[in-house]
Amino acid sequence: MAEHWIKYVRRFDILLEDALRLGIKSTMQNMYKCVHGDGTMAPSPLLKMDLYLVGKNITYIPSKIEIQDTFTTVLEEIVHIISSIPRLYEKFSLPSGGLRKFFEVIATDQDCNKLQKLINEEIDYNIQLVIDHLTMWDPYMHIWKVDKDEFLENYRSEKHTAEEFDELIINYSNLANSIQIQETINQIHFITLNSSELKKSIISHCIVWQTKLGELLRSITEADIDVVYNYVEKSSEEAMKVPQDLKELQESIETYDRLISEIPQMEKTFPPISDQMVTLVKFEVELSSDMTTRHENIPVLWEGYLGVLEDAKKNLEANKEKFKTGLLDQAEYTSESGSSEDGERIREAGRSLGLGKSVGRVLGKI
Repeated sequence: MAEHWIKYVRRFDILLEDALRLGIKSTMQNMYKCVHGDGTMAPSPLLKMDLYLVGKNITYIPSKIEIQDTFTTVLEEIVHIISSIPRLYEKFSLPSGGLRKFFEVIATDQDCNKLQKLINEEIDYNIQLVIDHLTMWDPYMHIWKVDKDEFLENYRSEKHTAEEFDELIINYSNLANSIQIQETINQIHFITLNSSELKKSIISHCIVWQTKLGELLRSITEADIDVVYNYVEKSSEEAMKVPQDLKELQESIETYDRLISEIPQMEKTFPPISDQMVTLVKFEVELSSDMTTRHENIPVLWEGYLGVLEDAKKNLEANKEKFKTGLLDQAEYTSESGSSEDGERIREAGRSLGLGKSVGRVLGKI
């Protein structure tokens, strides 16, 4: 009787093993069908993946490792779960009769291991498809990878025109529009790829570029306006300096000639400043009222400066006449006195003033 009981239990134990093995094999076949498709159609959406821009790299969640851990350990997890399921001979304290435990049978089953390998290959294939798909963002990579401060520092030193600033700012608007029209949801094999957050991040970088370019142009324009005002202030002081002797008269004449020669050069800087202001207004860059007023007053400031140069010219003419009269009076006095020693003393005085041969040239201009 005991022998029949053992055979009966063992037969049911084997049937239970077969049922368990076939059930697990069917489960893995269904999972493979989910990630591979049925052979005639691509797999249906199974997993949602979100793309993000973290630092200077595009990342996706769930990550490659998380996906692999989920799918490539299916058989391992099943074996772990059924390791707690006893066989019937164990429950009835009967001899094993060569039967292995359920988890040992499943762990070494050829069909289950083959299916696990196929699932692994499909996961790797889909992840590679995702990586290949991400190359579509390569043309936009400079938007977030280029160091903005370093680029703008170099851009400033290259002295670009307002038109070039305009083109670059518009370029980032075009890039933002191009990014916006890219597909947000893409079906990549069994993974549904959501690029919503990635697109937002890249577009925000475009906006930062535009803002920083506007701020840079404003800073350059402020500096250019300061140059004009500082030049007018300094040059006005130089032009109106009253010479105290012939040496200073010569220096005043040279200074006046230099300032006159610099007029065209300075006037060439006014249109670029106006172009920069137009660009700033176009892109709605915040401008202080003081900056706007100073720019608008440049024509008035310059007109006043030209008036100062006219006054300086008149002063020079008056000073020339003054020094000329003084020298002529001294020369006449020396001739009348007939003293060669006195004449020599006058010439020596001229040399002591640092005039030398320059006296003749200065007087020649008179």
